Amino acid sequence: MGAKLLLYHCGEEKTKKIQTAVSVMGIAVESLDEGALGQKLGKLAGLEEFSEEQPSDWTGEVPETEVLIMCGFSKIQFELLMNLFKRGKIPRVVLKAMLTDTNQNWMLGKLIGELEEEHAYMHRKRKAEPKSLHDEE
Repeated sequence: MGAKLLLYHCGEEKTKKIQTAVSVMGIAVESLDEGALGQKLGKLAGLEEFSEEQPSDWTGEVPETEVLIMCGFSKIQFELLMNLFKRGKIPRVVLKAMLTDTNQNWMLGKLIGELEEEHAYMHRKRKAEPKSLHDEE
């Protein structure tokens, strides 16, 4: 499997910008919609062992959050992609994940739910932390 980006709810314009930026790195881009929420990430990523996998009905909430999932990335491709985000060459996507041995068996909807919870937790934690040692007094 070659490197692939799965984009959920990123919109046509943002998807095109990302696609243009990563095409020179040989990274495929696939845009996903709500119909993919009940599919396992391994199937969406194109992993051979998931080729016979059938989608399930998604009964959870339909997330509206933008999500980017990196599949089959080398270390160099990952670093180049993060550098493109950092330099503003491609638009920001709030929630990002890497396909792993664990989450490849998750439905897309479950992954997005986990990412949203983690993002909310980190955001709350960041707000609660003092800015400097003087703020604690």
